[in-house]
Amino acid sequence: AGCVSSFSALSPSERGDYSGTAWEERHTVRPPSGPVVLVCCVTTAGPLSVAVHPSWAPLGARRFLDVVAASEPSYFSDPGVPMMRCMKNFLCQFGIPGDPSAGKQFRGKGMPDDEQWLPAGPDHMTNARGVHRFPRGYMAYAGGGKNSRSNQFIMSLADNKRLGGGSPWEVPWGELVGDASFETLGKIYTGYGDNGPKQGVLSNRGADQQVRDEFPELDYMTGCTVVEDGTAGAVEGEKETGGDAGGDREESAGRDEGGAAEEAAER
Repeated sequence: AGCVSSFSALSPSERGDYSGTAWEERHTVRPPSGPVVLVCCVTTAGPLSVAVHPSWAPLGARRFLDVVAASEPSYFSDPGVPMMRCMKNFLCQFGIPGDPSAGKQFRGKGMPDDEQWLPAGPDHMTNARGVHRFPRGYMAYAGGGKNSRSNQFIMSLADNKRLGGGSPWEVPWGELVGDASFETLGKIYTGYGDNGPKQGVLSNRGADQQVRDEFPELDYMTGCTVVEDGTAGAVEGEKETGGDAGGDREESAGRDEGGAAEEAAER
């Protein structure tokens, strides 16, 4: 099975319509309503269909779509974007191009934080229905401080109650949709965990032959394309400004409220 081919295959809530109650099965609170952009990403583990929700996080959604549209060279030029930090039952972090000549327009280009729409704090890790705050397939940014989002992303490999609980970069801007996407999540290689290729190495050299030899099981995102744009004609979000998103700060990404250490302890 491949990517979701059109909006018609999505549920109303996946299309950004939360007028009913179906959203309660997946989200802890009612997300902000609005049109979505459906994106198909191809990885070496399988397809990922991404419902990008500008209403959730206008700036974060716009940056991801800019990455998808980047060309000359493509952001996903051979060998693709390494899925460099993927931890079983936690998250997968990716975003540094495997081709160091790609994506230069995004390096160090931070943007203001979007407003967090998830409820923060330990009292909201799960709701009365048992839904976790950051469910499997949610997508946000890696970061390490205020206005630190740039071009590194995280997606949840399992329902998670800690992510989105206070770190300003962990505002969800999209979610995976379609059965094939969730099958792919279960196939992404997580054996390297937190010991995959270093961000500095990838930023300077890309996923060169030495990296590929050292991490032969690493998965890659090899392409993303817009399938359908429900926001066509809508006014874009405010222009992105300011902020320095240095690489070292992103080493702490996805460790909200104890993050990886506490997740590992729970497992």
